[in-house]
Amino acid sequence: MAVNAKSKGALVEVQGAVRRLQKQGEVLIGRIGKDAKALATKGRAELVRDFKKVQKQVQVRVDRTVRDLERNLQKRLHAATDERVGKLEARIDELERRFSEAIGEREDAV
Repeated sequence: MAVNAKSKGALVEVQGAVRRLQKQGEVLIGRIGKDAKALATKGRAELVRDFKKVQKQVQVRVDRTVRDLERNLQKRLHAATDERVGKLEARIDELERRFSEAIGEREDAV
């Protein structure tokens, strides 16, 4: 089976993405190992403090993400509404033009 240039390019992109993911996974595994060792040496109070700190950071990120999603949704809805209003204006203009032509033809016939 022949592979065209477009498919070959896509394959190269996928392979590159897989390599990057593998590298990121290796880095992440290394971090997890370090964190596990650090956790083993920490006391309960430190763990609770760290957990609350991380929990707060995650909550801030979640809130920011939700706000961004809401903002993007509002922009899309607004853009869709503007587009629909524009189309309606164009239709009204066309109807007004036709009406004026029809009235003009009627007056010419009289």
